[in-house]
Amino acid sequence: MSTSKIAPTGSPVSSKKKLKEIQLWGVKQNNLKNISVNIPLGSMTVVCGPSGSGKSSLAFETLYAEGQRRYIESLSNYTKQFLNKAPKPDVEGINNIPPALALEQKNSVKTSRSTVGTSTEVIDYLRLLYEKMGEAYCPDHHILLEKDDVISGSKKVLQEFTDKRGYILAPIPTENRVLAGRKLYDLLLKEGYQRIYKPAKQVDAKTESKSKKKSTKKALKEDSGPWPTYDKVKVGEVIDLSDPKLRKTVPKDFFYIVIDRLAFTEKDKGRIIDSLSQAFRASLKFNKDSIISRATVITTDGEQLLLSEDFSCSVCGYHFPNITSQLFSFNSPAGACEECKGFGNVLSIDEEKVIPNPQLSIYDGALTPFEMNSAKSDRRTLLAFCKKAKIDVHTPWAQLTASQRKKIWEGTEDFYGVLGLFEYLETKKYKMHVRVFLSRYKSPRTCKVCGGTRLRPEAQQVLLRGHSISDLCALSIKDLIDFFAHLTLSKKELETCKEVYQQIFSRLGFLNDVGVGYLTLDRPTKTLSGGEYQRLSLSNQLGMGLSQTLYVLDE
Repeated sequence: MSTSKIAPTGSPVSSKKKLKEIQLWGVKQNNLKNISVNIPLGSMTVVCGPSGSGKSSLAFETLYAEGQRRYIESLSNYTKQFLNKAPKPDVEGINNIPPALALEQKNSVKTSRSTVGTSTEVIDYLRLLYEKMGEAYCPDHHILLEKDDVISGSKKVLQEFTDKRGYILAPIPTENRVLAGRKLYDLLLKEGYQRIYKPAKQVDAKTESKSKKKSTKKALKEDSGPWPTYDKVKVGEVIDLSDPKLRKTVPKDFFYIVIDRLAFTEKDKGRIIDSLSQAFRASLKFNKDSIISRATVITTDGEQLLLSEDFSCSVCGYHFPNITSQLFSFNSPAGACEECKGFGNVLSIDEEKVIPNPQLSIYDGALTPFEMNSAKSDRRTLLAFCKKAKIDVHTPWAQLTASQRKKIWEGTEDFYGVLGLFEYLETKKYKMHVRVFLSRYKSPRTCKVCGGTRLRPEAQQVLLRGHSISDLCALSIKDLIDFFAHLTLSKKELETCKEVYQQIFSRLGFLNDVGVGYLTLDRPTKTLSGGEYQRLSLSNQLGMGLSQTLYVLDE
């Protein structure tokens, strides 16, 4: 034992510096033979020796156990019931021992939900950073989603529709109206509105010919470029509410209240602001259960702009939920991918397990599920289908054509196929033996919805300087440090996120300093070696900034 002083056996050490040392005497834990030792505080002490000499007995089962036990004893009885207390070591006495933490060189994590990011808490601070600084984008048009008010809305109108004429409208959807039938028209007239705007029926893309689709896509690529402009729609019809013909109809379809018709020029900016304000109020007033005000601007040539006081796309009206830190957590229902439930992969039928030897023919048992005693009728059905489809059952599976293998695997109108058999068995999963049978042929596969990121699509649409939170988690810790080192923050962002930013930077620095800068934050913790996991634990403790604490490290 280096940097330690052996004291006479059987008596505590008497010294002026005793408060700067841990004093142990009469230690008889396991194979230790009544030893006494002083260990200096505030320095590193290495306990070394051959295997079986009692190193772990002294470090873990004596020092750590007693330090932890005494700390837990200082807590309330209510708190104690949730903690596992180490047994009292066989020792005559220990003085001046601080609270202890042990970092063993063993990875005991088994859950798939734990990653490097979650175990080091770096991901928690990243989530807070994205909540404060992240920008949401439309998944289809890649346009920044912003909350509009009358001021920002008027700026958008003047920017996009300068010197054009058009309408400022308040949308009235088909559901949740304050009144039904012609009573709604009467209410609009009573409130002073004179006209409504009925949108023209848009051509359904499914009814267009293939050639027209190709030409349309080509034109869009040539005209709109990488950032699409605002949608162009067929111009609808403006109808006077006092029209006798209108009085005989019931307003079942979607329509707009015409708030104003005007030219979008700088000199009419005040009028635009006033009209948008009226449109926002009307959208709330005539729609029950609506808490979000909206307005629509349509030009006389069919260009359209959608404005809303929540996060929504000004082109297609795509609505984005409020950005919270839970949206970026795969351990929360608010952020986890709905397909894989936040695991990043799903269990699906593995063809290699169903067909372990592709050199066998169907007749010789290439498809193992059909060779079970309980599947004799399914085997007869399979052979009958192959005979009808003219598939040679004596040809090795690997030598069958892709079309033939697809028919057998996916099924046809005449045969349910291999996947069809497993789909049927999924309905019988309440039986234990069926669950066991299915598990033999399943393997984890990367989730197709989230691509293994574990997060729902909405979380991927929130970007920080062009990067999603999954992009940052896929970077190595060294690259992530470089990213944040070159990240420029505005004065407002610095005031809002200074503490979060500092925590991220310091914790990443500790991880790099302990030698795991090559790891990524999305790496599952259970795949780490014992040494790597110990270094993660050490960086966690360094990040906490604890003092007057005894750390017991394994090797």
